[in-house]
Amino acid sequence: PSSIAIGLSTIPTPQETECAVGMGNLSTCAAQGFFIQLGLAVPGYSAMLAIYYVMSICYGIDHDIIAKQYEVIMHAIVLIPTATTATIAVVN
Repeated sequence: PSSIAIGLSTIPTPQETECAVGMGNLSTCAAQGFFIQLGLAVPGYSAMLAIYYVMSICYGIDHDIIAKQYEVIMHAIVLIPTATTATIAVVN
């Protein structure tokens, strides 16, 4: 969804703006912003994947231990900030 939102560029912007190709409205603009902001979770997940590999390969921590003790925290670190800022932007 983030790639599509970025690919649409200025098309979802409201027609009332000075943008020459704006064909959307405030809702399409907000939806595009939401998905672009939510797409910022991708680098976070890349970082968490790198941390997972460091923990498993370099430190020899078993997959089950990582899954039980760290997986939920890793998801929270990535999803809470991105989902919160994306939601705040749409609500405002």
